[in-house]
Amino acid sequence: MKTILLDMDGVLADLVPAVLKAYDVPYQYREWPSDCHGLYAVCKKLKETFNVPMDEFWTNLSADFWWLLPKTEYCDQIVQKAVDLAGLYNVHFCTYAVTPQSAEGKMRWIESRNSRHD
Repeated sequence: MKTILLDMDGVLADLVPAVLKAYDVPYQYREWPSDCHGLYAVCKKLKETFNVPMDEFWTNLSADFWWLLPKTEYCDQIVQKAVDLAGLYNVHFCTYAVTPQSAEGKMRWIESRNSRHD
């Protein structure tokens, strides 16, 4: 039996543009530095730009921020392909909660967007 784990941040949920929007930073993929597209590279750049300590950087993002993250363009296709390969109950989401608010919001995100149907 196969089990597939799908990462939420950046794979299923479009996190980087949402973080930038939360900090009022315009995001144009082609204009952003080529070495700064991953979440941690973006966070580092924002930390340097706004001089915000990392713990404060994350705590500024509410549970609703995490819950309302948009799906990535390919989210539904990725989930469907995983279900096709491993079966509905063998596909699981994995993520890291950096704050209690992110844990709450991410659980709500998963529950509201990816309910299982037989």
